[in-house]
Amino acid sequence: MVRIFIVLACLAWLSLVANFAAGLWIGDFNAVAKTYREAYNKDLIAGRDHSLSDEQKQTARAEYTQASKDLVAPRKRMTIHFYLGVAACILVILVNSITVTYFVGTSRWCKEVGETYDLSNELQLRSTAIKRRTFPWAFAGMLAMVGLALLGGLSDPSIPINQAQPERSAGMVMWHYMAAMTALAFIALTFTIQAIRMSENFQAIQDILAEVHRIRVEKGLPTKEEVV
Repeated sequence: MVRIFIVLACLAWLSLVANFAAGLWIGDFNAVAKTYREAYNKDLIAGRDHSLSDEQKQTARAEYTQASKDLVAPRKRMTIHFYLGVAACILVILVNSITVTYFVGTSRWCKEVGETYDLSNELQLRSTAIKRRTFPWAFAGMLAMVGLALLGGLSDPSIPINQAQPERSAGMVMWHYMAAMTALAFIALTFTIQAIRMSENFQAIQDILAEVHRIRVEKGLPTKEEVV
């Protein structure tokens, strides 16, 4: 299980790295969007202002047309960044969920086996103690992804809340950038801790199995080797 988790954790972390690079690839999307918004408004006003000459209206339309063309490439890169970010967030959350599911199942198994064979409390509660030390890190990793996605959304000038206040998204870009760098380090840390705790839990399970084997041998009960 530890090996499987490490592979999945590496894939999830690398997806975050790829999305971080995709975010840098976008460029200053807010600046391009601002130019487009200003050109759109200028062209809209020019079309309604009868005091302007045809040449001025044509100039406004030409600026709007050029701004529309300049927006296409950054908009496509922003879309790629968005979908890749959603996929990366879901993958990280799923990997953390695997940790939660794993520890819920194994700690319950350790408790039931301990009660069945009347093992010492230390052996019974060992997995539970590891689980309690691991869960905060798994949940923190999930919350970090939710927070990062929220900041990413607030950095997008196309969402309704930012269209009402255009300068809001530009102010959130640096926060999103800093949060992304922090998240890369933090998620790597949480995955490392979870892998270490899984290894500790595996050893706890092995110790229980060894004790169960000893008890069954003492009582003359068939062991796994004898059944096979």
